[in-house]
Amino acid sequence: MYVYDWEADFGRDWEPRHEDESVRERAAVVATLLKKDPKAAIEELSDLAELGAAWPARVLGHFYRDGDVVEQDLRLAEAYFYKAHEVGSWMGSLDMARLLFRYSINENWKVLLENGDKAGFIPSTFWLAWYSSGQSPTLSNARRVRPLLEKAAEAGHPRARYMLAAWKLNGKFGLREIPQGAREGGLVMQQFVNRELPSKET
Repeated sequence: MYVYDWEADFGRDWEPRHEDESVRERAAVVATLLKKDPKAAIEELSDLAELGAAWPARVLGHFYRDGDVVEQDLRLAEAYFYKAHEVGSWMGSLDMARLLFRYSINENWKVLLENGDKAGFIPSTFWLAWYSSGQSPTLSNARRVRPLLEKAAEAGHPRARYMLAAWKLNGKFGLREIPQGAREGGLVMQQFVNRELPSKET
């Protein structure tokens, strides 16, 4: 959850704001309804998503992906994440990339994440590195994605910082970087324990 909290915090300023004030007001109301009666909120979320509101589309995507509140339907999950992505939501783009990769739907996750990385959306940078590395990387894969991992770590992404330290400690970048990996790993673990959101200065 810590990593996703960081990504949500980072992505907040990247999310599109619907130009129609009435749509924004309805979205605020349905956010409260979600906490009390998620099932009752489904229809309103669907209407708002059709009107081009990104956050309701993402919520529905998560519901259908996880089978939470509604029956699991990966096709609908992808459709709602795409709606969010289509109106400019980088978090929606990230949601869709994760869905496509996790369920091996297609290879479009890579283009989505590459676009996010080029735009400077750091969560996309990390997941592009992680998915492209094979998640349990060979030495060559680790070195190939290192620039992406370093970019995300420098921006403060907690899991990128952890993985970079772990790979150094495991010798994936050579024996000389093992001590540095141990030092960096200790700092990152302290932040995880204290739930501190790191910045690029720490």
